[in-house]
Amino acid sequence: MNEFNKTEDIFREIWSYRYKLSIILFIVAVISFGSTYFIRPLYKSTSIVFPVNLYPTSDESSTEQLMQYFNSNDVKWDLAKKFKLYEYYGIDTTKVQGGKALFDYMYKEYISISPTLYESIEITVKDVDPHMAQQINGGILDLTNELVKNNKKYILYQYINNINKTIGMQNKSIDSVLTLAKNDDI
Repeated sequence: MNEFNKTEDIFREIWSYRYKLSIILFIVAVISFGSTYFIRPLYKSTSIVFPVNLYPTSDESSTEQLMQYFNSNDVKWDLAKKFKLYEYYGIDTTKVQGGKALFDYMYKEYISISPTLYESIEITVKDVDPHMAQQINGGILDLTNELVKNNKKYILYQYINNINKTIGMQNKSIDSVLTLAKNDDI
């Protein structure tokens, strides 16, 4: 090859190989265009949730608490059971070792839960079926709502039991004071 001193020399050299370059570019274009038909499109369903009925019980904000609910294993496994995601993703846990790890990977790949700039939470579900993506997104919301309600009920029952115990102890002390008062009158 000659030494190139000017830009014009470079273009002349490239122009001399124009037929070979055009054949290569045509083959690359055909392969690229053909490969797009083998890639299945992913549809995305997005929800944005603002925590309204959560009250901070520690240093965490209500958004952080709701994030923990959304990312909990309870929600994940109930979602997998409700929509039969093991079968849907083609994961056989009876024969394949690490089926749950593979499911965790698929779950993280297709489901994203992240906080937004304004203290909300964005849930994004990707799937090849847009209807399924929407159902999974709604399922996450429903299951998390049930989990929050059940936890609130449990906490309220604990408060009620503690109050009943306190009332029982107060009644016993009142009874003992009344007994002492009756004995003093006799």
